[in-house]
Amino acid sequence: MVKKLSIILSFLLSIGLVWLFAKNIDFIELKNTFLGANIYYVTLSGVLMLLSHILRAKRWVMLIEPFQKGVHLTAALVAFLSGTLSNFVIPHSGDVLRCKILQKTENCQPVSLFGTVLTERILDSLILGVMGLSVFLINLVSGVSMLDFFAPYFTSINWPILVAGLLILLGIVFYKKIKNILPGYFKNTLNNLKKGILSVKKLESKSDFLIYCVCIWVLYYLSTLLILRALPVDASVGLLPVLAVLVMGSIGWAGPTQGGVGFFHLLVANTLMFFGYTQKMGIESVIFLHAIFTFFDVVFGLVALAFVFKQSFDLSTAQ
Repeated sequence: MVKKLSIILSFLLSIGLVWLFAKNIDFIELKNTFLGANIYYVTLSGVLMLLSHILRAKRWVMLIEPFQKGVHLTAALVAFLSGTLSNFVIPHSGDVLRCKILQKTENCQPVSLFGTVLTERILDSLILGVMGLSVFLINLVSGVSMLDFFAPYFTSINWPILVAGLLILLGIVFYKKIKNILPGYFKNTLNNLKKGILSVKKLESKSDFLIYCVCIWVLYYLSTLLILRALPVDASVGLLPVLAVLVMGSIGWAGPTQGGVGFFHLLVANTLMFFGYTQKMGIESVIFLHAIFTFFDVVFGLVALAFVFKQSFDLSTAQ
């Protein structure tokens, strides 16, 4: 009941934010603007997005390998893409779903898997923070402050995840002192979670892992740049505004709505207007950007989900 209520409230919040954002939009003019988009840039951005998802799956496999060998990259990719799709139905459900899918397809320990996901989130939050700080400092050197635009970062979903991860790490540090007073089930769960979180310390190649982390965000940046420059109004958008859009857009995606709807639009539109866009240009650009990202994520997710269903059907018929 609580889960259904939270989904309904998230959906209503999405509708409210979209109405607030889009109530003055001329949709005929918006359609004409979209029709003038560079389809080659859009297609290339989709290719880069898929490549970034493959690298994320590979990074995830690297985190899993220290406690379970032989996890297939394809299985990890399918699980990740399916989880991404589920975020458009139930906010933030993707991480749980991808762990469950990989548990079934690769017989992995779900608690340990969630530990690796938590590690991923902490690392990505740190990278996002570095990028946000970079934009802030560059603007500060130029005599401009973006503090008002990066303030939402400190109240976004990333900080609770980061704080939760740090608390768990502290628990692991003191695990030996408290394990004797913990119930058996909880000790086992904590131990499995510990394996997932600390798998980053047992990586066979930490340098390769770091390269994957950097490349993932470079691909995110390039895909964002291409989508924005696909529109005539964004054809000459600068490199720094795109970095700011990537940071604020990532925060928007983490909002408590399906697919970040509403939060993404408000944050990115305000960021673009800060860099000199008119309100009309900012609104058109952010709607297009979110629509393209959503389109590719839904397409990739549906293909992955079809693969999951087919695999489940093959296993059931074989039995």
